[in-house]
Amino acid sequence: MRISNQYSFASGYSMAQAAAADPVALRDDIAVRKVLELGRRTMRIAKDPRDNVLYTLTATGNISRVLLKSEDELVGPRIARGLLNIDTGEITWTHFDPRGDVPEGTPLGAVLAAGEERITLILNPIDDKMYALSLRDGTIVLPPRTIVAAPEDYGIEFPRALFIDAEGIFYIILDTELTNASSEQELYTSSDHGYNDTQGFDIGPDGSFYLGATTRQGGDRVTHAVRGWLDPNTGVHRWVTIASTEPIPPAARITLIRGSRSVPTGVLYFSIVGRGRITAKWLTVYAKYRCP
Repeated sequence: MRISNQYSFASGYSMAQAAAADPVALRDDIAVRKVLELGRRTMRIAKDPRDNVLYTLTATGNISRVLLKSEDELVGPRIARGLLNIDTGEITWTHFDPRGDVPEGTPLGAVLAAGEERITLILNPIDDKMYALSLRDGTIVLPPRTIVAAPEDYGIEFPRALFIDAEGIFYIILDTELTNASSEQELYTSSDHGYNDTQGFDIGPDGSFYLGATTRQGGDRVTHAVRGWLDPNTGVHRWVTIASTEPIPPAARITLIRGSRSVPTGVLYFSIVGRGRITAKWLTVYAKYRCP
């Protein structure tokens, strides 16, 4: 995927469409992995040229920061091992890496198989009771409602499966996929910048956000260029509409396209190109906008 550093507004659902097949690396020294699945109404992805952080825009005006985990932040496989005291009901927990030093007597093959199969309900052969792992809140429950342990007890935030061996020892397998998953942090909605029909999105060299948005005036459409100036003191964007078109009849089609940047002055110009039945008046009067 190519992310442009230039300033552009464009309409259409291009970034949110599902790929027909998984991408394949054409070079041996490049690895491809899925890091995030965006919502179907995601319109644009833009990269902040200051730090290469990615941001997304939805068709309804929501702007989010993409929280990508680097290779150094990825967590490897981990298993929590719990020794149950039959007399007190307390469980003593320790952790181990299945790729490293494994506690003696651990049926590692069976534990890993339980993880692959996502086993969450299993019989303890020592007390002959069934124990269940809730994937909703991570608690280990003795049905119907007795909580035996919680994530804060065994130290794994995203459990994948539960296993109990012949000695009654508990094993909680970490879900590394969930642990290492990237996510989105919502920053702004339509209530912040005032538009709930958005198509274009880009980020300036100072971190300012630029949106292309549409409103309705009667049966006609009005397209707007919106700027979110980044306040360096607060880190919050302050929104202002910097340009708007005349009302455009439904038969017309316009697209905000890639702008040009004057490097010495930092002045940005955005052009509007029309296709279909659109008069020259709109193109001449609203051809260029000077962004403050």
